[in-house]
Amino acid sequence: MQDDTARRTPVPITQFGDPVLRLRAREVDLAEIDSPKVQDIIEDMVASLAAAGGAGLAAPQISVSKRIVIIKYPAMNRVGYGEIEEMPLLVLVNPEIVYASEETRRAPEACLSINTADGGRYEGVLERPERVRVRAYDRTGKEFTLEAGKFLSRALQHEVDHLEGILFTDRIRDLKDLRIYRPVSASDPVLQANVHLASQPVAL
Repeated sequence: MQDDTARRTPVPITQFGDPVLRLRAREVDLAEIDSPKVQDIIEDMVASLAAAGGAGLAAPQISVSKRIVIIKYPAMNRVGYGEIEEMPLLVLVNPEIVYASEETRRAPEACLSINTADGGRYEGVLERPERVRVRAYDRTGKEFTLEAGKFLSRALQHEVDHLEGILFTDRIRDLKDLRIYRPVSASDPVLQANVHLASQPVAL
């Protein structure tokens, strides 16, 4: 399926204001998980995430109101987390958070579906549980349970929120915790002497 994904035209990311982002997504019939229709949705999500450069995507973000989430990101340095290991493609169908730790972490996050008209992106600092346990089905229909901490935990919570019609901006407690950033290329000549430059924020 990798070759098919490489040739696939990415579906545009659904933007804030579209009603689909505020719906509770419908569960996927377990008997249909391995159907061409559901597999096609997953491949569209993979192609769109790769094109957008984010860390995760929920099906409503490509205007499909289904409970499907994917997570995939490279090794990177993430503000609030430091060095993060690569996460190969993780597909979760009908994911459910069955445990969340009392321990929390405040850290920034952004969203591929919340951009400004001139190319900026909203980023906010919010508090989420540090660890979660998620129950879901993989793309073959096999049930599994995943224990996640740190950045993976945050990514999963962000995407599961999308399935409930919740955006990360809904969870911002103070306006000062929300800002708009406009990515700057690391190759910008102004930054050539900056030895501390970390990777740019990756949206979820």
